[in-house]
Amino acid sequence: MIKLSALYFIISMLLLIVGYFASKSNSKYAKIVVITEIIAIIIYVTGRFITLPYSSVLGIIFGGILLLAELVSIVQFICVQYLYGKSVAKGKQEAKGLEVYGDKELPTVDILICTYNEPLKLVEKNVAACLNLNYPKDKYEIYICDDGRRKEFREMADKYGVQYITRDNNLHAKAGNINNALEFIKGDLFLVLDADMMPKKEFLEKTVGYFSDGAMGFVQTPQNYYNPDMYQYHLNKDIPNEQDFFMRDLQEHKSAVNAIINVGTNNVYSRAAIMKIGKFPTCSITEDMAVGMLLQGNGYKSVFVNETLALGLSPTTFVDTVKQRDRWCRGNMQAMKEFFKFFRKNLNFSQKISYLSGYLFWFGSVTKMVFILCPMVYLFFGIPIIDCDLIVMASLLIPYSIGQLLVMKSMPTRNQKLLYSIFYDTAVAPHLVFSIIKTLLNLKVNFNVTPKNTTTDKPYFQFRVVLPHICLLAIIIISWIIGAINVNRGNIFFIGYLINIAWSIYNVIALIVCIRLAYQRPIYRTSERTNVSEDTKLELNTDEYGEVKANIHDLSEKGLGIILPTRYNFNVNDKVKLRIYNKTQELEAKGRVARSSDNFIGVELDQLEPKEMKEIMAIYMENLTPYY
Repeated sequence: MIKLSALYFIISMLLLIVGYFASKSNSKYAKIVVITEIIAIIIYVTGRFITLPYSSVLGIIFGGILLLAELVSIVQFICVQYLYGKSVAKGKQEAKGLEVYGDKELPTVDILICTYNEPLKLVEKNVAACLNLNYPKDKYEIYICDDGRRKEFREMADKYGVQYITRDNNLHAKAGNINNALEFIKGDLFLVLDADMMPKKEFLEKTVGYFSDGAMGFVQTPQNYYNPDMYQYHLNKDIPNEQDFFMRDLQEHKSAVNAIINVGTNNVYSRAAIMKIGKFPTCSITEDMAVGMLLQGNGYKSVFVNETLALGLSPTTFVDTVKQRDRWCRGNMQAMKEFFKFFRKNLNFSQKISYLSGYLFWFGSVTKMVFILCPMVYLFFGIPIIDCDLIVMASLLIPYSIGQLLVMKSMPTRNQKLLYSIFYDTAVAPHLVFSIIKTLLNLKVNFNVTPKNTTTDKPYFQFRVVLPHICLLAIIIISWIIGAINVNRGNIFFIGYLINIAWSIYNVIALIVCIRLAYQRPIYRTSERTNVSEDTKLELNTDEYGEVKANIHDLSEKGLGIILPTRYNFNVNDKVKLRIYNKTQELEAKGRVARSSDNFIGVELDQLEPKEMKEIMAIYMENLTPYY
């Protein structure tokens, strides 16, 4: 058996390594890696059933739990690889601009900005950005859909000349908010935007053309973020946003089989199609995934336009990230429970794989907790969860694990860092396990909107959110001590002790990183600035220096950094007049010097009127890009 295992190990590792490096020069050789990994999975799973400790009832129970967790991970991996195997080029719809309508009238579009408790200034920026869309002004209408019933929002809507919709209650959260708006809007199409998701001026130009096909149900664009997420802010600014792999890569492959996951914002819908399926389903706190599945299952098409057409804010704190993931997890669980029969009967095979992959993703938190806790079963209680010779087990495990790694690394993407995915999973796993339990038991839980524009001028430690990680770390360290005592007493084997120590060290590293993430660094700015292209010019006018031509370093609707041609003795609170202009926009505004250093000054703008806000947001959005 050992000789056969060694032979399998050598052959499989040779094929994986040769196939991987050959695929670097010719992608067709990636099939060698994939086929070898499929064989490795089959052999590994077969071996794992054989290596269950059948001589012990507790061993079978705990070993079975570990095996089940592994099987869930394997199925999810296979689903992703199946979707990645679908040719984007073959399934991708030809890009359609507004020219496809020819002499026909363009569809009318209603823009729904959904808000509940977000700050007024955040929604005001979004309204100003929407007013700059490149689409006939008589063909689109903007609606602030305010579930917070706030007087100042109604006043802001009047000031900007846009519509305001509210209701007497918050029944069914965002789905109820949109369904309420559907009673008032009359457009052929409607665009849904979260309060922070601001569209680029070309958004409708790039999406509306697809609805020349009467069977089109919705067009989805990625969620892009112009601020750092929790991991970028605290660990490494040069990594992708945690959501980028799904939003920019996986969604494109799902689009090839008409199985895009609707993400609830940055998407345009056919109003007729939505009305035909009975509006937005209200069974789930994340209405997006459910409405997308219903449209696709009823024969409507969906398209993914993989361009940066809208940008919003990513949660930057550990607490806010967990709140967001908790809502997403519970919502997806609720939708799958409610529409399981529809899923089984109305979706084709590839669509089922797409939604199954998304569903199993959330169970990844359960499997992660199993992988964290399993080494302690042996160290604490001496219960073996695998009964196998070390060499045989290594010959099964290593090709299987290395194969998965190489298959993932062979994917043509810059939006995934495999090392950081360990931290992503560990950070939310303890919390999402409870989210899954609450959903499966139908426990009533409050709806939480993800906070936007979080600021803090002092560092602080988010103890409550990281308490599960601290407890897990403490338990692991105690298990090492108890394990050493068990080795000394002869209750467990020394080699078994070392293997489980090595396994748990891997978990300890991830837990320590998560605890580090709980130390929140200050977030000072209430509005993210963007660098500005050289095409945008600035003229500065002061009583003391007259007119000065300068360059803009960065800009937001609240202020800008200015690089002066030489040093000027500006003082804090000096009044300045500004003229900002490019080929298409011109803005005159007033402000005060907030800071001054050498040939650089920071200017805080005075309160902007709607016309000025619209102009500065046109410049802002033209230059705004995703953080990564």
